[in-house]
Amino acid sequence: MKAIDGLKLSSVVLKKAREFGADIAGIANFNQ
Repeated sequence: MKAIDGLKLSSVVLKKAREFGADIAGIANFNQ
């Protein structure tokens, strides 16, 4: 695997993690 492919993959994973974190925070706030 090329380094550039790894960077693209990690940026996609970070973006998904950020979206997932935002969803969790939204649910937590909704439940309070």
